[in-house]
Amino acid sequence: MKKIFKEAHKMTRKMVKEYGVNYKAQFAICLSYLLNQEEEGMNENVEKAKELLTNVVCSPGQKEIVISKFEMYNSVDTELAEKECEIKEVRQSLKNADLYTYEYGVERNFLGEGKMETKNMNLWQNYGKARIYFDLYIDDVLVQNNVYIKIK
Repeated sequence: MKKIFKEAHKMTRKMVKEYGVNYKAQFAICLSYLLNQEEEGMNENVEKAKELLTNVVCSPGQKEIVISKFEMYNSVDTELAEKECEIKEVRQSLKNADLYTYEYGVERNFLGEGKMETKNMNLWQNYGKARIYFDLYIDDVLVQNNVYIKIK
């Protein structure tokens, strides 16, 4: 979210300088635009997962469960990001990016925004089983390679 606000201010300054528009009104427009762009990007990942699932023979209930997990992993959710920090590798990746602290007595050890995103999705089917593999990013930091969701 911090990056979005910085980008919105940058765009607004450029518009004010070029066209002499009202800063507050233009900032609201730029912020709205950037938030919509981010949401569309997350929806694209969910749509790609739906596309991959069309090639899998399974019940509609199973497909809905997989889609709901992808929606969860392509959202901004600080609590879920903190839960992912229970995994040692995730914690270390976030610490290297200054998004996690080991300080005792701190209200929250996770310091990021909680923007979760999946990238590099692949479908695997063999031996009557199916999985979707992906890389998990939290606040644009790769935290896990080859995470998978079982389909059947």
